[in-house]
Amino acid sequence: MIGWRNLKRNKRRNLATGLAIVLSCAGLLLIGGHVLHTERYLRNVSIYLQGVGHITIYKKEGREKHFVKPNRYSLSLEDQEKIYKIALADPNVELITKYLFASGLIGNGCISVPFLGMGVIPEDEKKIRSNPNISAIAPDFFRMLKGKPLSEYPDFHEGISIGFNLERRLHKSAVYEDPKSKQTQETLPSTTNSILDCSSSESTVQISKDPNVQLAAGTFDGSFSALDGEIVNTTFTGLEDREGDFLTAHLEHFQRLYDTDKVSYISIFLKNPDDIEREVLVWEKRFKDAGLDVSVYPWNSKHISPLYVGTTTFIRTLVTVIAFIFLIVVFLAIVNSTTITVIERTREIGTLRSLGFTPKSIGMLFVAENFVLSVISVVGGLILSVICALFINVSNIRYQSPGFTAHLQLELITTWELVLCVVLMLFLVVSVTTFIVSTQRAKRNIVALLTA
Repeated sequence: MIGWRNLKRNKRRNLATGLAIVLSCAGLLLIGGHVLHTERYLRNVSIYLQGVGHITIYKKEGREKHFVKPNRYSLSLEDQEKIYKIALADPNVELITKYLFASGLIGNGCISVPFLGMGVIPEDEKKIRSNPNISAIAPDFFRMLKGKPLSEYPDFHEGISIGFNLERRLHKSAVYEDPKSKQTQETLPSTTNSILDCSSSESTVQISKDPNVQLAAGTFDGSFSALDGEIVNTTFTGLEDREGDFLTAHLEHFQRLYDTDKVSYISIFLKNPDDIEREVLVWEKRFKDAGLDVSVYPWNSKHISPLYVGTTTFIRTLVTVIAFIFLIVVFLAIVNSTTITVIERTREIGTLRSLGFTPKSIGMLFVAENFVLSVISVVGGLILSVICALFINVSNIRYQSPGFTAHLQLELITTWELVLCVVLMLFLVVSVTTFIVSTQRAKRNIVALLTA
């Protein structure tokens, strides 16, 4: 009550100080909300869209060397069976799937371009893409521009999914079982069933109307292999590293191309991934007990999710600097306000000292005053941040972030943890600053205070 009454003495000064706290509180909450949303966005993109899962399992040293010596540093069929058996016995496992990651050449009959590809299990990919975490925050990722998903062709293993940039480089506009392709094949000879004259002006038209492509690569044992494939869809992935020369194919078709039954890595998706570090230790022990020579990585490892780790580290560093600036503003506002207030009330402080009040107890009186001011200001900051966050979220503001070709929506998330953290920081800065400034003045000689 005394603190509330004393606030009325200097309304303009307290208003200016309160506004500094209001704006700082709102600013910290808005910036924190952006960080939370970005972190959630990147987390789900890494886990679900980039296929790393919550836990990624490579052959020992396989992450670094499976491209150089794939036959030696890939997971054998026996390894896969053991890993699946262990994983399926864990009730916390939601899904387990495997990937074959490799490179080669893809051709249209006239030209060939290099590709970086991934062999996947289409049914598993369908489950991953339909995960609520993805459909809610990243609906633009892995969007079909034409054709159907690989999962629509369970018995057609020659299906291939390519990005729109690879489609442009290959001059392919038709997809497998596309009505336009069927109509065209009635009037134009297929490039797969006739000799294609690449110097002819009609060759580009023939190529564009035929979804057939040729894949060539070196097998795991060092020989040469080539297979036909059919483009079943063109996809906009939204990921920068998968828009150029990246393609996705059925795992079995990829294994035939590389003449192997091995895979590059296995991903495990968990129902409850909260304590991921502990989970990794548990899985490492399980695999070691089973005699498996593998490396286990959590989804947030810099080796597995460099985009997530790099981006979040940069954002957190930037936000820390900005938060420090906001707190400095509050600090200077409190120092200025409290210093002037203490100087004006020097005789009052002297009177309190003569009545037996200690410098610390006098400091707590000023802390109580600014605490009341802080409570009012923080409430105002919370209201302002909620209004601004709602306005930004419904405005559908789009921006492009490094590493993405899709435009992300600017959204702000507010959690009780974030609010509590911001409020405690502001109260701490206000209280400590007020206490230090006021007690330093109250420590002066009582006579000097009374005669000031």
